[in-house]
Amino acid sequence: MNFVQRYYGYFAKRTILNTLLIIIYYLLVVLPHESFGAWIARTLDEPLGRDTYNLIIMGMGVTGFAGYLFLIWNGTKSKSYSKSTWSYLILTLLLIIYCVNVLMVVNV
Repeated sequence: MNFVQRYYGYFAKRTILNTLLIIIYYLLVVLPHESFGAWIARTLDEPLGRDTYNLIIMGMGVTGFAGYLFLIWNGTKSKSYSKSTWSYLILTLLLIIYCVNVLMVVNV
């Protein structure tokens, strides 16, 4: 049994702990989101300029996406996945793109 299966099994049996952790994570991400986004924009945008700031953000996004694809590629080489698995992967990628375009606090 690998780490992910043990992790999933642990939290599947403890729904109250799971729900509490989800709520705490949500509050830690959502509540300071706007002020943290403004701080990042001030910290990087003012000394570097908007064009350099946009290049840094784009570089981080492309690097993260390439790393994500690398992990997916390595995971799929050894196993055969069903159409539903690929559907979830495509849905995840579409939701990531949607969130970046719609939920960005500071438009970069």
